Amino acid sequence: MVWATAFALNKWLLYGALSVVIGGTATMLLWTPRRDIRAQVQAYLLPATVAGPLFAATGFLVQVGTFAEAGLPGMVDPLYLSILWQSPAGAVALLQSLGFVAALLAALCLLRHYRRWATALWLLGTLLLLLPFSWRGHTVDASLWVRAALSLHVGLAAWWMGALYPLWHLSRHGDPALYGDAMAQFGQLASWLVALLAACGTWVLYSLIGGFGPLVQSGYGLSMLLKLALVATVLLLAAQNKWRLVPRLPATAAGLSGSIRAEMLVGVAILLVTALLSTLTGPGH
Repeated sequence: MVWATAFALNKWLLYGALSVVIGGTATMLLWTPRRDIRAQVQAYLLPATVAGPLFAATGFLVQVGTFAEAGLPGMVDPLYLSILWQSPAGAVALLQSLGFVAALLAALCLLRHYRRWATALWLLGTLLLLLPFSWRGHTVDASLWVRAALSLHVGLAAWWMGALYPLWHLSRHGDPALYGDAMAQFGQLASWLVALLAACGTWVLYSLIGGFGPLVQSGYGLSMLLKLALVATVLLLAAQNKWRLVPRLPATAAGLSGSIRAEMLVGVAILLVTALLSTLTGPGH
Protein backbone atom coordinates (compact mmCIF):
# COMPACT_ATOMS: atom_id res chain seq x y z
CA MET A 1 0.00 0.00 0.00
CA VAL A 2 2.88 2.37 0.76
CA TRP A 3 4.41 1.84 -2.66
CA ALA A 4 1.04 2.26 -4.36
CA THR A 5 0.42 5.52 -2.50
CA ALA A 6 3.88 6.79 -3.43
CA PHE A 7 3.25 5.89 -7.06
CA ALA A 8 -0.11 7.68 -7.01
CA LEU A 9 1.40 10.86 -5.58
CA ASN A 10 4.21 10.69 -8.13
CA LYS A 11 1.58 10.36 -10.87
CA TRP A 12 -0.18 13.44 -9.51
CA LEU A 13 2.99 15.49 -9.82
CA LEU A 14 3.70 14.03 -13.25
CA TYR A 15 0.19 14.89 -14.45
CA GLY A 16 0.70 18.43 -13.22
CA ALA A 17 3.98 18.84 -15.08
CA LEU A 18 2.47 17.25 -18.20
CA SER A 19 -0.46 19.68 -18.08
CA VAL A 20 1.89 22.64 -17.81
CA VAL A 21 4.03 21.68 -20.80
CA ILE A 22 1.05 20.76 -23.01
CA GLY A 23 -1.54 23.37 -22.06
CA GLY A 24 0.76 26.13 -20.86
CA THR A 25 2.94 26.08 -23.96
CA ALA A 26 -0.07 25.93 -26.30
CA THR A 27 -1.68 28.91 -24.59
CA MET A 28 1.44 31.01 -24.74
CA LEU A 29 1.86 30.16 -28.41
CA LEU A 30 -1.73 30.79 -29.46
CA TRP A 31 -3.53 33.16 -27.11
CA THR A 32 -0.96 35.17 -25.19
CA PRO A 33 -0.70 38.65 -26.74
CA ARG A 34 2.47 39.09 -28.73
CA ARG A 35 4.61 40.64 -26.04
CA ASP A 36 7.53 39.60 -23.88
CA ILE A 37 6.52 36.32 -22.18
CA ARG A 38 9.97 35.37 -20.90
CA ALA A 39 8.90 35.86 -17.29
CA GLN A 40 6.01 33.40 -17.69
CA VAL A 41 8.21 30.88 -19.49
CA GLN A 42 10.83 31.03 -16.77
CA ALA A 43 8.33 30.85 -13.91
CA TYR A 44 5.89 28.32 -15.38
CA LEU A 45 7.23 26.25 -18.25
CA LEU A 46 10.90 25.74 -17.44
CA PRO A 47 10.38 24.33 -13.91
CA ALA A 48 7.83 21.83 -15.26
CA THR A 49 10.07 20.69 -18.11
CA VAL A 50 12.94 20.12 -15.67
CA ALA A 51 10.80 18.42 -13.02
CA GLY A 52 8.97 16.21 -15.53
CA PRO A 53 11.86 13.82 -16.30
CA LEU A 54 12.56 13.56 -12.57
CA PHE A 55 8.96 12.52 -11.93
CA ALA A 56 9.13 10.02 -14.81
CA ALA A 57 12.34 8.51 -13.41
CA THR A 58 10.99 8.44 -9.86
CA GLY A 59 7.81 6.70 -11.00
CA PHE A 60 9.89 4.02 -12.70
CA LEU A 61 12.05 3.52 -9.60
CA VAL A 62 8.97 3.28 -7.38
CA GLN A 63 7.71 0.45 -9.61
CA VAL A 64 11.10 -1.26 -9.27
CA GLY A 65 10.84 -0.93 -5.49
CA THR A 66 7.34 -2.38 -5.58
CA PHE A 67 8.57 -5.53 -7.34
CA ALA A 68 11.76 -5.87 -5.29
CA GLU A 69 9.93 -5.67 -1.93
CA ALA A 70 13.17 -4.71 -0.19
CA GLY A 71 12.44 -1.23 1.09
CA LEU A 72 14.07 1.88 -0.37
CA PRO A 73 17.22 0.00 -1.49
CA GLY A 74 14.96 -2.15 -3.65
CA MET A 75 14.37 0.86 -5.92
CA VAL A 76 17.85 0.36 -7.36
CA ASP A 77 17.95 -3.42 -7.30
CA PRO A 78 19.98 -4.34 -10.45
CA LEU A 79 17.88 -7.38 -11.31
CA TYR A 80 14.54 -5.65 -11.14
CA LEU A 81 15.92 -2.53 -12.78
CA SER A 82 16.89 -4.66 -15.76
CA ILE A 83 13.57 -6.51 -15.85
CA LEU A 84 11.40 -3.39 -15.55
CA TRP A 85 13.49 -1.41 -18.02
CA GLN A 86 12.73 -4.00 -20.70
CA SER A 87 9.02 -3.91 -19.87
CA PRO A 88 6.38 -1.30 -20.85
CA ALA A 89 7.26 0.56 -17.64
CA GLY A 90 10.73 1.29 -19.01
CA ALA A 91 9.38 2.37 -22.40
CA VAL A 92 6.87 4.68 -20.68
CA ALA A 93 9.55 6.32 -18.54
CA LEU A 94 11.83 6.79 -21.56
CA LEU A 95 9.13 8.31 -23.78
CA GLN A 96 7.91 10.59 -21.01
CA SER A 97 11.44 11.82 -20.36
CA LEU A 98 12.03 12.48 -24.06
CA GLY A 99 8.70 14.29 -24.23
CA PHE A 100 9.71 16.62 -21.42
CA VAL A 101 13.09 17.22 -23.06
CA ALA A 102 11.30 18.27 -26.26
CA ALA A 103 9.09 20.55 -24.16
CA LEU A 104 12.19 22.04 -22.55
CA LEU A 105 13.63 22.83 -25.97
CA ALA A 106 10.28 24.38 -26.95
CA ALA A 107 10.39 26.61 -23.85
CA LEU A 108 13.95 27.68 -24.67
CA CYS A 109 12.81 28.55 -28.20
CA LEU A 110 10.02 30.67 -26.71
CA LEU A 111 12.61 32.54 -24.67
CA ARG A 112 14.32 33.45 -27.95
CA HIS A 113 10.98 34.17 -29.67
CA TYR A 114 11.44 31.29 -32.14
CA ARG A 115 7.74 30.46 -32.24
CA ARG A 116 7.85 28.10 -35.23
CA TRP A 117 10.55 25.94 -33.68
CA ALA A 118 8.72 26.08 -30.35
CA THR A 119 5.51 24.89 -32.02
CA ALA A 120 7.22 21.97 -33.77
CA LEU A 121 8.98 20.86 -30.58
CA TRP A 122 5.78 21.24 -28.58
CA LEU A 123 3.93 18.96 -31.01
CA LEU A 124 6.71 16.37 -30.78
CA GLY A 125 6.80 16.54 -26.99
CA THR A 126 3.01 16.26 -26.74
CA LEU A 127 2.99 13.15 -28.92
CA LEU A 128 5.74 11.50 -26.86
CA LEU A 129 3.97 12.32 -23.59
CA LEU A 130 0.55 11.06 -24.66
CA LEU A 131 1.53 7.79 -26.37
CA PRO A 132 2.37 5.93 -23.12
CA PHE A 133 -1.16 6.35 -21.75
CA SER A 134 -2.36 3.68 -24.17
CA TRP A 135 0.38 1.24 -23.18
CA ARG A 136 -0.45 0.54 -19.57
CA GLY A 137 -3.14 0.95 -16.96
CA HIS A 138 -6.77 -0.09 -17.05
CA THR A 139 -7.09 0.21 -20.85
CA VAL A 140 -4.03 -1.85 -21.76
CA ASP A 141 -6.21 -4.73 -22.99
CA ALA A 142 -8.85 -2.51 -24.59
CA SER A 143 -9.26 -1.97 -28.32
CA LEU A 144 -6.96 0.35 -30.23
CA TRP A 145 -9.78 2.90 -30.59
CA VAL A 146 -10.46 3.00 -26.85
CA ARG A 147 -6.76 3.44 -26.09
CA ALA A 148 -6.50 6.20 -28.70
CA ALA A 149 -9.55 7.89 -27.15
CA LEU A 150 -7.85 7.73 -23.75
CA SER A 151 -4.68 9.41 -25.05
CA LEU A 152 -6.76 12.10 -26.75
CA HIS A 153 -8.81 12.58 -23.57
CA VAL A 154 -5.64 13.00 -21.51
CA GLY A 155 -4.18 15.43 -24.01
CA LEU A 156 -7.29 17.62 -24.07
CA ALA A 157 -7.55 17.57 -20.27
CA ALA A 158 -3.88 18.53 -19.97
CA TRP A 159 -4.39 21.33 -22.50
CA TRP A 160 -7.30 22.71 -20.49
CA MET A 161 -5.68 22.45 -17.04
CA GLY A 162 -2.33 23.77 -18.22
CA ALA A 163 -3.91 26.76 -19.97
CA LEU A 164 -5.43 28.12 -16.77
CA TYR A 165 -2.33 29.70 -15.23
CA PRO A 166 -1.36 31.77 -18.31
CA LEU A 167 -4.98 32.92 -18.63
CA TRP A 168 -5.13 33.76 -14.93
CA HIS A 169 -1.84 35.67 -15.23
CA LEU A 170 -3.32 37.67 -18.11
CA SER A 171 -6.46 38.44 -16.11
CA ARG A 172 -4.38 39.64 -13.16
CA HIS A 173 -1.67 41.64 -14.90
CA GLY A 174 -2.91 42.33 -18.42
CA ASP A 175 -4.99 45.07 -19.96
CA PRO A 176 -8.60 43.85 -20.51
CA ALA A 177 -8.66 45.80 -23.76
CA LEU A 178 -5.81 43.59 -24.99
CA TYR A 179 -6.63 40.18 -23.53
CA GLY A 180 -10.42 40.23 -23.95
CA ASP A 181 -10.25 39.00 -27.54
CA ALA A 182 -7.74 36.29 -26.57
CA MET A 183 -10.07 35.09 -23.79
CA ALA A 184 -13.04 35.04 -26.18
CA GLN A 185 -11.10 33.07 -28.80
CA PHE A 186 -9.95 30.62 -26.15
CA GLY A 187 -13.53 30.15 -24.99
CA GLN A 188 -14.76 29.46 -28.51
CA LEU A 189 -12.15 26.79 -29.17
CA ALA A 190 -12.53 25.37 -25.67
CA SER A 191 -16.25 24.75 -26.27
CA TRP A 192 -15.45 22.29 -29.07
CA LEU A 193 -12.43 20.70 -27.45
CA VAL A 194 -14.14 20.22 -24.08
CA ALA A 195 -17.06 18.55 -25.87
CA LEU A 196 -14.56 16.19 -27.53
CA LEU A 197 -12.85 15.64 -24.17
CA ALA A 198 -16.19 14.66 -22.60
CA ALA A 199 -17.07 12.35 -25.48
CA CYS A 200 -13.73 10.53 -25.29
CA GLY A 201 -13.93 10.26 -21.51
CA THR A 202 -17.48 8.90 -21.62
CA TRP A 203 -16.54 6.28 -24.21
CA VAL A 204 -13.48 5.15 -22.25
CA LEU A 205 -15.44 4.98 -18.99
CA TYR A 206 -18.28 3.03 -20.61
CA SER A 207 -15.78 0.58 -22.11
CA LEU A 208 -13.96 0.11 -18.81
CA ILE A 209 -16.94 -0.60 -16.56
CA GLY A 210 -19.28 -2.14 -19.16
CA GLY A 211 -22.06 0.43 -18.88
CA PHE A 212 -23.07 3.18 -16.48
CA GLY A 213 -24.87 1.06 -13.89
CA PRO A 214 -21.61 0.10 -12.10
CA LEU A 215 -21.03 3.79 -11.30
CA VAL A 216 -23.30 3.36 -8.28
CA GLN A 217 -22.55 -0.31 -7.66
CA SER A 218 -18.82 -0.34 -6.94
CA GLY A 219 -16.17 1.55 -5.02
CA TYR A 220 -14.46 2.49 -8.27
CA GLY A 221 -17.72 3.81 -9.68
CA LEU A 222 -18.43 5.94 -6.62
CA SER A 223 -14.89 7.34 -6.73
CA MET A 224 -15.41 8.11 -10.39
CA LEU A 225 -18.59 10.00 -9.50
CA LEU A 226 -16.48 12.24 -7.25
CA LYS A 227 -14.21 13.01 -10.17
CA LEU A 228 -17.21 13.69 -12.40
CA ALA A 229 -18.61 16.09 -9.80
CA LEU A 230 -15.31 18.00 -9.81
CA VAL A 231 -15.33 18.07 -13.61
CA ALA A 232 -18.90 19.42 -13.56
CA THR A 233 -17.74 22.18 -11.21
CA VAL A 234 -14.99 23.19 -13.61
CA LEU A 235 -17.47 23.16 -16.50
CA LEU A 236 -19.79 25.50 -14.60
CA LEU A 237 -16.92 27.87 -13.86
CA ALA A 238 -15.81 27.78 -17.50
CA ALA A 239 -19.37 28.46 -18.67
CA GLN A 240 -19.56 31.44 -16.33
CA ASN A 241 -16.31 32.78 -17.76
CA LYS A 242 -17.40 32.34 -21.37
CA TRP A 243 -20.95 33.66 -21.25
CA ARG A 244 -20.99 36.06 -18.32
CA LEU A 245 -17.57 37.39 -17.34
CA VAL A 246 -15.57 37.66 -20.59
CA PRO A 247 -18.33 39.48 -22.56
CA ARG A 248 -18.56 42.10 -19.79
CA LEU A 249 -14.88 42.95 -19.58
CA PRO A 250 -13.32 45.16 -18.24
CA ALA A 251 -15.99 45.56 -15.56
CA THR A 252 -15.70 41.87 -14.61
CA ALA A 253 -11.88 41.63 -14.66
CA ALA A 254 -11.60 40.89 -10.92
CA GLY A 255 -14.38 38.30 -11.06
CA LEU A 256 -12.78 36.60 -14.07
CA SER A 257 -9.46 36.34 -12.25
CA GLY A 258 -11.14 34.75 -9.22
CA SER A 259 -13.10 32.32 -11.36
CA ILE A 260 -10.00 31.14 -13.22
CA ARG A 261 -8.18 30.71 -9.90
CA ALA A 262 -11.07 28.54 -8.67
CA GLU A 263 -10.79 26.49 -11.87
CA MET A 264 -7.09 25.90 -11.15
CA LEU A 265 -7.79 24.69 -7.61
CA VAL A 266 -10.50 22.29 -8.75
CA GLY A 267 -8.22 21.16 -11.57
CA VAL A 268 -5.52 20.22 -9.05
CA ALA A 269 -8.10 18.14 -7.18
CA ILE A 270 -9.18 16.43 -10.43
CA LEU A 271 -5.60 15.44 -11.20
CA LEU A 272 -5.19 14.04 -7.68
CA VAL A 273 -8.38 11.97 -7.89
CA THR A 274 -7.31 10.73 -11.33
CA ALA A 275 -3.92 9.63 -10.00
CA LEU A 276 -5.56 7.80 -7.08
CA LEU A 277 -8.18 6.14 -9.29
CA SER A 278 -5.60 4.89 -11.78
CA THR A 279 -3.33 3.48 -9.07
CA LEU A 280 -5.20 2.45 -5.92
CA THR A 281 -8.39 1.09 -7.46
CA GLY A 282 -9.77 -0.11 -10.78
CA PRO A 283 -12.92 -1.05 -12.68
CA GLY A 284 -13.05 -4.42 -10.96
CA HIS A 285 -13.28 -2.93 -7.45
